[in-house]
Amino acid sequence: MEGKVAEFDDAVEGISKYKAAGKETGNQVNQEKIRIELHHSLLPQLGDADVIDYDQRQGTIRFTGNSALEEWVDHAQHKEVE
Repeated sequence: MEGKVAEFDDAVEGISKYKAAGKETGNQVNQEKIRIELHHSLLPQLGDADVIDYDQRQGTIRFTGNSALEEWVDHAQHKEVE
C-alpha cells in the first residue's frame, strides 16, 4: 500500500460513492462539501500525522505508510465483508 498515489478528484468521487451507498435512495451527496473538507481539513491533518503526502498543485495524494493504520484498514475491510 505504501507509495500508492491517488488523484484528488478520484478520492472525492470514491468518498461520494461510499457516502451515497449508505443513504436512502434519492439523497444526494454534496461533492463540493467533500472536496472542501478534504482539501482544507482532512488531507492536511493526515499530512501532519505523516500518513500521506498531499501535493495540492498536482492534485495527488500519496500514502507514505503507517503499519498501525494498515492493520486497522485490513481489519475493517475483513469485518465489512462478514
